[in-house]
Amino acid sequence: MKIKQLQAHGFKSFADGIRLDVHEGVSAIVGPNGCGKSNIVDAVRWVMGEISARHLRGQSMQDVIFGGTQYRKSMGRAEVSVILSHLAESLPEPYNQFTELEVTRRLYRTGESEYLINRKPARRRDVAELFLEAGVGTRTISIIEQGQVTEVVKAKPAERRFFIEQAAGILKYKSRRESALRKLEATKQNLNRVKDVLNELTRQRATLERQAEKAQRYREIVETLREADLASSSAQYIHLDSQRKEIAEQLSLLETEKRTKSERLTGLESDIAKARLERAEREHALAQAQETVYAISSKISELEAARRVAEEGIRIHSANADRASEEASRLDGRRAQLEEEEAAATAERDAIEAQLETLSERLAAHKEKVDEQSSAARTATEAREGARKAHHERISERDGCVSRLEFAEKSKEETARRIGKLEAELSEITSQINELSQTSFGFAETLKASKETFEHLGRELAAAEEKLGAERARLDVTEAELRAAKENLSDKATRLSSLRDIERRYEGYGKGVQAIMLEAERRLAEEGRNGIYGMVADVLKTRPEYERAVESLLGERLQHIVVKTQNEGIEAVEFLKSEAKGRSSFIPLTLRPEQHPASLSGCEGVVGTLREVVDVKEGYDAIADYLLGDAVLVDRLDHAVDTWGGSDHHHTLVTLDGDVVDRFGVITGGTVEGAGTGVMTKKREIEELTGAVEEASEAVSLLEARRSTEAAQVASVEGQVEEYKVRLHRVEIEITSQEKDVQRIDKEREQVSRRREDVEAELSGEHNQLAEREEEINRERIERDRLEVAVTEAQTDLARADETHAAQQQALSEAVAALEEAKVEAAGMRERAESLGSNVVRLARAIEDVKAQHTDKGEQAGREREQVEALSGQVQTIQGQLEERASEKEEAERRQSEARSAFDAGENELNGLEEELAQERSGIDEVAERVGNCSISLRESEMKIQRVVEDVTENYELELADHVAQLPEEECERLSQDELREELKEEAERQRRRLKAVGSVNVDAIEEYDQVLEREQFLQGQHDDLITSIADLEKAISKINKTTRERFRETYEAINARFQEVFPKLFRGGKARLELTDPANLLETGVEIIAHPPGKKLGNMDMLSGGEKTLTAVALLLAIFLIAPAPFVILDEVDAALDDANVDRFNDVVRELINYAQVIVITHNKQTMEIADTLVGVTMEEAGVSKLVSVQMAEAS
Repeated sequence: MKIKQLQAHGFKSFADGIRLDVHEGVSAIVGPNGCGKSNIVDAVRWVMGEISARHLRGQSMQDVIFGGTQYRKSMGRAEVSVILSHLAESLPEPYNQFTELEVTRRLYRTGESEYLINRKPARRRDVAELFLEAGVGTRTISIIEQGQVTEVVKAKPAERRFFIEQAAGILKYKSRRESALRKLEATKQNLNRVKDVLNELTRQRATLERQAEKAQRYREIVETLREADLASSSAQYIHLDSQRKEIAEQLSLLETEKRTKSERLTGLESDIAKARLERAEREHALAQAQETVYAISSKISELEAARRVAEEGIRIHSANADRASEEASRLDGRRAQLEEEEAAATAERDAIEAQLETLSERLAAHKEKVDEQSSAARTATEAREGARKAHHERISERDGCVSRLEFAEKSKEETARRIGKLEAELSEITSQINELSQTSFGFAETLKASKETFEHLGRELAAAEEKLGAERARLDVTEAELRAAKENLSDKATRLSSLRDIERRYEGYGKGVQAIMLEAERRLAEEGRNGIYGMVADVLKTRPEYERAVESLLGERLQHIVVKTQNEGIEAVEFLKSEAKGRSSFIPLTLRPEQHPASLSGCEGVVGTLREVVDVKEGYDAIADYLLGDAVLVDRLDHAVDTWGGSDHHHTLVTLDGDVVDRFGVITGGTVEGAGTGVMTKKREIEELTGAVEEASEAVSLLEARRSTEAAQVASVEGQVEEYKVRLHRVEIEITSQEKDVQRIDKEREQVSRRREDVEAELSGEHNQLAEREEEINRERIERDRLEVAVTEAQTDLARADETHAAQQQALSEAVAALEEAKVEAAGMRERAESLGSNVVRLARAIEDVKAQHTDKGEQAGREREQVEALSGQVQTIQGQLEERASEKEEAERRQSEARSAFDAGENELNGLEEELAQERSGIDEVAERVGNCSISLRESEMKIQRVVEDVTENYELELADHVAQLPEEECERLSQDELREELKEEAERQRRRLKAVGSVNVDAIEEYDQVLEREQFLQGQHDDLITSIADLEKAISKINKTTRERFRETYEAINARFQEVFPKLFRGGKARLELTDPANLLETGVEIIAHPPGKKLGNMDMLSGGEKTLTAVALLLAIFLIAPAPFVILDEVDAALDDANVDRFNDVVRELINYAQVIVITHNKQTMEIADTLVGVTMEEAGVSKLVSVQMAEAS
């Protein structure tokens, strides 16, 4: 592969575009410093895919785009194309099929970039691989710069190894090895993390396994409970639904009766509606009669108003006719005056036109004289303009010279300022290098401190995480206790709510009791009083051990209703009879006192009177005495019988078990049944549950407070952990940032060092430019003096021409003045004549206007008189219409009176119908009340069903009605049996107790156990994969190390042999070789250069002179190049540091390179130019813009 042609446009200083044709042999690119020679090297490097702005001598990639000069604008894009020929077959498909390739790269100022191969879009990777396959690249020895020579000279042995590695092609292996080592370290860290997670998962799995077994038992009980609860709920639903249907049937009958009454009511309402319609019609007739009277009255008012308007019009039009006649008389006088003025103006105009004919002859004579003087003045003006033009040309030449002189002096000053600025910058750069060295040391110390802080925070984080685990464990215990407390509270609250609901609906009480108590509550809510104070069970209270005795003795009397007086009792009885709501007993507070027998406290087994062990609500002692006054509490039945037989005063005896011996000796005992059974027990249970719920609520509140405190503590410790993590992450970021700062400072110091070299070179160029400017200033000063003399001579000629021109202009002015004077006189006369003509026309028009106005006024007076006559006729007509309307009004008022009488008669009939309607509505309200009561009963039944349904829906997310509908008919009949319903309810309760006995359960434990087990197996697989990966990486690293050692050894030996050949050629004798600093460690060993120039002892690079070091470095670079020669090589000012003798030797080697590659040399050296086959000159005729001049040396000679 060879470079055939290089094109650049907008790239760095190549604003106008260049085309460099590269021929066979050596091509030398020459030119002064700063002209843009090295930009050609940058262009080649850039088009090959270089992405580092620093390697292109810029700060950013935008710097490669032409940035503009003092006289040119910046460009929007940079473009470089290289045409390659002599392509190798080893190039990748399809490029090996072409004889030539054109590679193009473009960069736009917007940041967009393009790569093209043969003008088709390509990737940067494609371009880079294309050149790499050919053995060249942006980092290979195919481009050797002076900086690389300096690097070899200054490099340490370990740094010099890089050149050997580059030639050996093992940089990619080294990169792979470093990448593999990083992966190995990361994999080991991942393995440690996986081990930690596996250990934690193993611990969790053991815990969750026990929880999962318990959760499984819990689920089985839940499923059994679900089946039992569904069966019990279904039985209740069937029973309650049967009751609901019976009530619904009764409600249907009542609604039928209501509908019958409603139909009668509807007929009556229809009659009333018809009567109301007739009333509306009569009302409408009355309104129409009233409207007719009003309309006639309005019409009469309108006619009277019209009459008044007509009479006013007669007065106005008569006055207008008089004024029009007077105005016509005045216009006759005005017309005569205008006719006299018109005759006078016409006579004056005719006289002026006669004078204008005489003045025209004088104007012709003056005009002829002006034409003669104008010709002479033009001649003088042309002569003066010629003198003025010559004068201006001399002044322009002088000013141009002065401008050039000023520009040169300013340029000199600018150059001097730039020299001063560069010298100051050089001093500043030196200081900056020192400051950067100190800053680098400071950053290193800061980095060390940050790493120590990172380790300290790591230890603090571990302690905080350990504390967090302990706090979370405490919180878990509290939350478990809180769940248990909430379950306890929920159970008690549910039981209390059920009991209160039963008590509120009076379930378990007699039908009459329910009806009276519900009605009493309704009346209390509506009227604020009812005279009902509750039941006997509401005013009595005793200890649990005496409850059975009290309930056995009183039985259904516990349901007796306490009323204020007997009157309230009678009213209640009447209510039950009227509503057919059953029976009940009523105890008034006004009971008569009763004398009870003496006490039996001395008898065997007697505990005391029952009245003594019962607490009574204040105000109800008479009722307690009535019910319990003769009752004695005995421990056993046999003692009760003995006591009854041995006492003269017979009491009612009741045992603690509820057996009763009445005063007549009748014994009642056994199992207690009946409506009153358990009433006091239920009330006590409600009271106890109320207290228990309050205690449970308080316990839950305390636990929630404790949980909040512990949760806050956990959150606090979590915050500490997060804070440590944040701080740790922040310090880690700081460490990364500080490491980057250290690297940045080192790079910046390197860049500043390179900038110092650039400034020194730029300073030398500025000094040369200063000398050129001083020489230019001397030349321009001599030219300026010569042009000053020429300007003076031209100024004298111009003065003479100005005098001649002024005299001619004076004569012309006088002739023009005379002509203008005559023209002014003629114009005045013409203007006067035109004015008089206009006045005549104006007066004629005024006369015509006056005549027209006179005619209009006469006609107006006639029209006004006609209007007076017409309006007089209208007044007479209106008077006749008024007389007719008065007669119509009398008739309309009569019809209005008749309509009012008919309306009043219809209103009386409607009132009679509405009274009858009110009576019918009273009857239907009674039926509606009965329907309402039945609806209430139906609603109560439906609410019971709804509670059952809601419980099932809430607990099992199941529609109970659908479930029951799907049951077989036989199953429904079986579930409707009362005994089975109770058994099912008991079974459901038994399963609930079993569920409660299980205790707290993690219901998600089964799924969590499966997830943990699955994750443990997954991580175990990852653990095995990581171990395999570590083994594979270690094997790969070993293989890379082996390949690297072999290739390094082979390349090193080959380069060493070539170096020993090239060195004597460059030095015309002597010896040199390469030595490894650590031959046993080929992966890390440095490379030392041992050189023995002619006449000197063998030693390392540090013992050589500056020129010898440079030549030795060149020898090494050329030796490396010859090991794997690229298709072309570019030498960028490599010979700059060599003296003439060494340049000759260098050129001998360059000539040998022609046998291996195409050679492009950038040089200032004349000796190097002489060996070139083609010279390409780079110039900068315009500041900041480079141009090329190419010369074939064979053609030039």
